[in-house]
Amino acid sequence: MFFKIDDSIIDLLKIGQPPANIALCIDELFRARRLGQHLIYCKPSNLEVIAQLNGISETTKLTIRKVKQTQRFKKATFELMTTYVSIIAGQNTIRKTINGNKTVIEISIDQLANGDFLDATTLLAENLTDCELYQNIANIINKSNSTLTSLRHRLNYVSGGGSQTPRQYIQQKSQKRLTICIVDGDIEYLNAPLGTNTAAPIHSDETNNPVPHCTAIILNCYSIENLIPAKIIINATSANGSASPYLKKITQHQTEDFWAYLPLKIGKNCSDFLGVTPKSIYWGNQKQKLRTTKPRMPLLEWRNLRGALCGA
Repeated sequence: MFFKIDDSIIDLLKIGQPPANIALCIDELFRARRLGQHLIYCKPSNLEVIAQLNGISETTKLTIRKVKQTQRFKKATFELMTTYVSIIAGQNTIRKTINGNKTVIEISIDQLANGDFLDATTLLAENLTDCELYQNIANIINKSNSTLTSLRHRLNYVSGGGSQTPRQYIQQKSQKRLTICIVDGDIEYLNAPLGTNTAAPIHSDETNNPVPHCTAIILNCYSIENLIPAKIIINATSANGSASPYLKKITQHQTEDFWAYLPLKIGKNCSDFLGVTPKSIYWGNQKQKLRTTKPRMPLLEWRNLRGALCGA
């Protein structure tokens, strides 16, 4: 996560008597940077003012000098960020603001005295394999943009344990740690409600009990597998370079609207196409399009896919 040091901090340092613990807070902020837990963006002139603060450690001063050397290279990267932390003057403040297309988590510097909010950002997902997959997606995106090529994400993976993920997310929200939670929507058909085990409880809690330092992303599909391009599926699961007949058939439907709601790991049963429920009616209307494919993708092939993507 990028931490931007706001100009209000510099104004605070320039007054005759800044807060007594501000040197400790500055030490904590730059210690976290030294450990690689986050990145710092700050005007070089402001870093010079911070380096003159009485009471900060020599190690912090050295870190400030190193950070200053990289700021002109960090500017372009920082400007591409859609979410970042802004360290501001004030007391007992943490809030989230929207500035254009950017989400800014504002934290007053006094909140850093005990190292709060400075641990590596927590990535919470339903299992560790999902965490690894999201990390690899981020790496692929970074490599496709010359400005982000050198950007490295330091994340603390937390496995929610499937249906226990809502409980784990609530626990994360009670702690002073930056957290992003990503879960499958378990959406079974167009305009279907969120899955009741994980997605719906998280959405409800996020709506009723939001906190500035945590955010939840619920995928608008059945599961993360529905978002993986067909070409990657075929390449990752074809050890000898040729896709299985099943994969060739199933991936040809990726452009269909129903693909987002297809439970790729467990398949569809005949009963799913019969009846008068909204789900049955939806899938009954898709039956002709699916006649050329088998009802189920071999689980081994999905395991190969996940393993190939997460081990890349």
